[in-house]
Amino acid sequence: MSGTDSSGVKKTVWMERDDLLSQSPSYPQLTQDTKTDVLVVGGGIAGLHITYELLNSGMKKVILVEDGKIGSGETGRTTGHLSADNEYNEFMGLHGAEGTAQIAAAQQAAIERIASIVDKHQIDCDFVRVPGYMFHGLPTSSSEFRVDTLEELYEAAEKTGKLDVSIVNDAFIKGFKSGPAVKFGNQATFHPTKYIQALAKVISDMGGEIYEKTRYMKHSEENGRVTASLENEKKIQAESLVMATNVPLQKVSL
Repeated sequence: MSGTDSSGVKKTVWMERDDLLSQSPSYPQLTQDTKTDVLVVGGGIAGLHITYELLNSGMKKVILVEDGKIGSGETGRTTGHLSADNEYNEFMGLHGAEGTAQIAAAQQAAIERIASIVDKHQIDCDFVRVPGYMFHGLPTSSSEFRVDTLEELYEAAEKTGKLDVSIVNDAFIKGFKSGPAVKFGNQATFHPTKYIQALAKVISDMGGEIYEKTRYMKHSEENGRVTASLENEKKIQAESLVMATNVPLQKVSL
């Protein structure tokens, strides 16, 4: 992306409708060498949450660098659906009952954490509690429709003991009859770009340093410290480095 406002060719509904990328707050580009306790690479929901939690736990100095603008990458291209609805029957086969329960607990806890941050900091991001549904998307008369797969999913999800889950006759979507569905309660929707831009301001107010249009290129490790090199040839020395990018570019061979 190298300093552009967005990592995609087209703008999403969040960016196009509200034109948030052109609005304040904006953050400077890092133009000098510096040091920090933790360097976080990536200004999406993962990087911002990690930065927030580090500062909230008492970490004194955390720097976050973003190649474009905060929210310009994958987070700004999500559906805005905060969900724990998943194919837990498949997880059972891969991770067993205990592992599947941990996955369910972690996913639901993530929703609750966002809800608590929205409430604590009074973030205006259209956060609304809604149920989530999983269904076939096929008419019940179809030869491929199998209610037993939904029952397997429900039983696995219910067995975790971590989710508000039930089977219903319909998802009640306007203009569409889903047929039987697994309903997950206590899910949510929100405006992802509004949320992370507000969270970035909270982080800044907490003493976190955010730099936009600051492209991480590579890093080296020596004597228990990390030195990150930027596109503009400046360097950041840190005790720890967190890669919170959609794709860790240094791991990709082209």
